Amino acid sequence: MNKIFENFSEKYVAALRKIYWIILIVALALAVLAAGPTIKLFKSINTDLEALLPDDYPSVVTAKRLEEKIEQQQQGFALVLEFKEPGVGASYLPEIAKSLIESPYVSEALFEREGYDFFKKNGMLFLELEKLEDLHERLDREIQKRKLGSLYIEFGDDDDKEEFDLNTFRDKHAGETAGFPTKHYVNENNTIYSILVHSPDPSPDFSYMQAMIDDVKGRVNDLQIIKNDMAEVYYASGFVTRINEYNTLMRDLRIAGLVALIGITIFLTWRFRRLEALVFVFFPFSCALLWDFAIAAKVIGKLNVVTAFLFSILFGMGVDFGIHMLARYWEERHKGQDAIIAITRTISTTGRSCITAGLTTAPAFYLLMINTFKGFSEFGFIAGTGLVLSVASFLVVFPCLLLLADRVGISPPRIVAEPAIGIFNLGWRHARATMIIIVVLIVATIAVSIPRLRFEYDFKKLKARIERADIAKDKMRESVRGGGTAAVILVEDESDIPEIRRQVEEIAKTEGAITDSFYSFDRFVPKHQDEKKKVIARIDRRFDDEALKLLKDDEKEKIDDFREMLRPETVTAENLPSSVRKSFFGKEDVPGQFVIISPRRGVELDDGRNAMKFADEVRHIKVGDRSYYATSANLIFADVLDTMLQDSKRAIPLVLLAVILVLWIDFRSWRRVVIVSFPLAVGVVFMFGIMCLFGMRLNFYNMIVLPAILGLGVDYGVHFYHRYLENGPGGVSEAMLHTGSAIFITATTTMLGFAGLILANHMGLSSLGTLAVIGIGTCLFAAVISFPALLVLLEKKTNFERKPDKQIIEK
Repeated sequence: MNKIFENFSEKYVAALRKIYWIILIVALALAVLAAGPTIKLFKSINTDLEALLPDDYPSVVTAKRLEEKIEQQQQGFALVLEFKEPGVGASYLPEIAKSLIESPYVSEALFEREGYDFFKKNGMLFLELEKLEDLHERLDREIQKRKLGSLYIEFGDDDDKEEFDLNTFRDKHAGETAGFPTKHYVNENNTIYSILVHSPDPSPDFSYMQAMIDDVKGRVNDLQIIKNDMAEVYYASGFVTRINEYNTLMRDLRIAGLVALIGITIFLTWRFRRLEALVFVFFPFSCALLWDFAIAAKVIGKLNVVTAFLFSILFGMGVDFGIHMLARYWEERHKGQDAIIAITRTISTTGRSCITAGLTTAPAFYLLMINTFKGFSEFGFIAGTGLVLSVASFLVVFPCLLLLADRVGISPPRIVAEPAIGIFNLGWRHARATMIIIVVLIVATIAVSIPRLRFEYDFKKLKARIERADIAKDKMRESVRGGGTAAVILVEDESDIPEIRRQVEEIAKTEGAITDSFYSFDRFVPKHQDEKKKVIARIDRRFDDEALKLLKDDEKEKIDDFREMLRPETVTAENLPSSVRKSFFGKEDVPGQFVIISPRRGVELDDGRNAMKFADEVRHIKVGDRSYYATSANLIFADVLDTMLQDSKRAIPLVLLAVILVLWIDFRSWRRVVIVSFPLAVGVVFMFGIMCLFGMRLNFYNMIVLPAILGLGVDYGVHFYHRYLENGPGGVSEAMLHTGSAIFITATTTMLGFAGLILANHMGLSSLGTLAVIGIGTCLFAAVISFPALLVLLEKKTNFERKPDKQIIEK
């Protein structure tokens, strides 16, 4: 097979000599054409988790149906003002809102809750009849107490002796009165106020969002209350969150790319002592990278939060092919070969190793496409295509560059700096001791560390570290007193609502359930209104008692305010605030009604375990032969985690199977497949051991780098073993001298490619970079220390040992 490939290489290079300049022009033209779609692709990164699930996933389908049902959604963000003095902010809100409305980017600036006055007036009708009776009895006792003074004797349980406070009664039962605790979006201390700023554009792009935020900031900064330092300003939610996420992601990617580019450039320049080396390596790879992302733009359309940083992975893995081939080409030239023979020899030897390495890893990535989790499937398509194009570019464009360089008189460097890897020779020179240590470490790592490996479910630990944005979000939640944690179901047949309510209430009663409450439109039309009105009227009359006329002025004000709630009107579906009907019916011409399922207060759904449990409870509700699916941002997050964890159990074994299959096709020997897989196995075990040692966890982001580490670990073994077989028995020393140093260089450049991600502000990307560097480092250790030692021991066992050439070892 080697002879066949050598003959093919000779004919192939002879053909390239005739058309190399045409190939270079075509490659450059295609790269230029691909630049536009690539730039557009990176400008349209979809940071929504929904983009990681298939379009036919129940929670995604339901979310899209909700979008069709909901009235035109108001897009925008929250302006949060924290005043230094409590209670003063309310008077400034109309002026601030008026200033914002003057902006062409603002359609609404809401600072009052729609329907507050309605529910304040009629809220008592939403209380249970028993609680109204209890209120009447407590009020009666309070009046008797004031009449009798010290002569009053309290009978009954201690629970009945709770001090009666009219001022806090409504706040205590705010949730039951179907209303709101405050008229404005304000916190309990009356210091933090929120204004909901809406845009007239229902589908704005990132440039519009940024322009709107900048315009609003300019207007707010011109306000006297800000100039006089009366309030602190924050911006949260909506556009602000999306812009922060996108800008942070792009900034991290730029930093990672810059660090990788500078680091690899410096290292390659030192290694090859020629700036031309950068052209020989970067031009073919850049062409492949641009082609790959242009194809992705056409086939996939948008990058997601997982595939956005693929360039770092492809940067490290793709450049490796060029380093191996350039090192081999200049090695052949230093032996006295002319350019044609050196190129032919490079393609027939190192080129074949690159094909094996690329076609081992690329199918492994392509196998990820069968997964439903788009983080895996789209990642697999782009990464697999990128590797295939990288190998193709270095087999086609790279030799053409060498032919052009030879034509214009660019000769190889006289010397090439070899990395100081002499210390690695201790491994194969003391093979038995090395292997004993390696085996002991492997057994200890598997026994002690691997069982402690954990998955990070807390999504808060994987987000971008934007301290002020987190503070702004907390203050907004404190003032708005609400959130998007509830799950929503679109019920097409309204007669099913009672049964859905029954099932949800049964779930809520179970021990440890996260589900808490069920809300539907009919809840906003109270039952037994006539009976309740009679009790409320009795309560109102009790305030006419002579004993209460002697109260202080401040107490009388409390009573007067409270009595406004004691003259309700009959509540019907027709006279409810329009916002309530819109909340449950959306577009009236689209059939169906929304019902809402809320989780228990205090349960943090950013913790994936809680989100997954809540999703399991309410995701699917069956009524007769009809199925209803709930959705929300948290349920989609739960589905993403669940899908990823399920798919990973299938993806990793399939990747390993693909690797083994391609290795067998190349070596046609199961014994050799096992041998060449040894450094991968050692590297992966040690990687997990280091993770456990430092308390690192697998997570939503860094799991995606595992297939890349598997591919690189195999690559190192393939390149080293091919060179070893080429040299024959006893050739470990020469393989270490040439291929070992090349592996060290490629591993270092790949780690530099990922090292920039460690500096990322986004904690998920940072963990990805950290795990990649650890994994590549352990695979490098296995390839240049444990693998040569294994080959030496196998030689001794099979009596093929040959004394290494003294000159080679000294060199």
